[in-house]
Amino acid sequence: MARLGAALWVSLSLAALPGVGMTAPCTLLSDLDAFAETRAAPSGAECFTYLTTTGATGTSCQWEFAYRSETPKTFASDLWRMIETCKPGGQMREDDQVNHPDSYGLRVWQADQNTYAVAVKDKAQLNATFVFLRSEPARPGE
Repeated sequence: MARLGAALWVSLSLAALPGVGMTAPCTLLSDLDAFAETRAAPSGAECFTYLTTTGATGTSCQWEFAYRSETPKTFASDLWRMIETCKPGGQMREDDQVNHPDSYGLRVWQADQNTYAVAVKDKAQLNATFVFLRSEPARPGE
């Protein structure tokens, strides 16, 4: 995905947060949850499905940004606030952070039937930073 497109999406996503102006801030998460059936990715994202360890189908979406810029961190924080607002539940564990040639941060949220994760990954070889949003149902068919 072009970095300009990701930057535009970040601008739009900020307006989508509760109290900032969009009437349906949970649409992105609804699109994520429905991706396995609809194949319609949230705006600006590249998504795919995968088989989880429980045999359920999970969905992972990614957005690409300029390497180590502040924009992906802001975007990931906005996604996290969206999850907290739209999916009642709680954080599963403390944030995971790794710093070696590439850096990596992960936050995981448990809602009723789904687990959501937001990750920020710096990829030096690709000269890009990625934000990942993942959704996994608790069990197959849920």
